[in-house]
Amino acid sequence: MISGEIHCGTQAHFSLETQISIAVPTEDGMKVYASSQWIDYTQKCVAQVLGVPCAR
Repeated sequence: MISGEIHCGTQAHFSLETQISIAVPTEDGMKVYASSQWIDYTQKCVAQVLGVPCAR
């Protein structure tokens, strides 16, 4: 089981955007549902945590 937290610096629009996500393991890897508008950064962070390339 993988669990953890990530803390980001202050954002000017932080109170306007709900910060939540859920990761569901699949046969092919991981399906991530994120509410962020910055999806490429979310992808980069998830790949870094899992130790896989961003394209995977």
